[in-house]
Amino acid sequence: MAMTADELEAALDIPMPPSKRLVLDDFRRLTGPGLLWEHPGAILDVLVDGIDRHAVVKAWEIDMRKVLDAIGWHDSLMTARIFENGVNLAISAPVDQLYSAYFAAMTAFHFAACRLLGAPAGRFGKMIADLKRVMADEANPPLVALKAAAEAHGIDFLSDDDHVSLGHGTG
Repeated sequence: MAMTADELEAALDIPMPPSKRLVLDDFRRLTGPGLLWEHPGAILDVLVDGIDRHAVVKAWEIDMRKVLDAIGWHDSLMTARIFENGVNLAISAPVDQLYSAYFAAMTAFHFAACRLLGAPAGRFGKMIADLKRVMADEANPPLVALKAAAEAHGIDFLSDDDHVSLGHGTG
């Protein structure tokens, strides 16, 4: 039986090294267009103090690519936005894998933060296995098929945990 949204949201506990210099302030799923781009996925908001923000982005991108490759998301995109006190880090993901996307982004951030702070990191293989378990629980092939059909017909597709809307206005 598929997990509920509440169960998915609490499915993994990815530890972050304790630090006031590098703080995972917030994370959320991206269900559609936003500040950074038009893709569904996940975003992390990281507060940075005393560490070069460009180095934080670069470290996360390196670990994010490792995580994405390990879970088979070779086509996922990454982007970052640097701001005065931190960075936003985002990845694209399949529409039925948005909880998994933020777990993937947090897993990559775990490894990047541990490396930047000189803290011990978790076991990559175990963390990827746990992530793949959540991905399997979250998978929703009918939702992916519905989105593909909407795109094939030029119809806007919007979704959240409970509802899907197809088209709006004259579309």
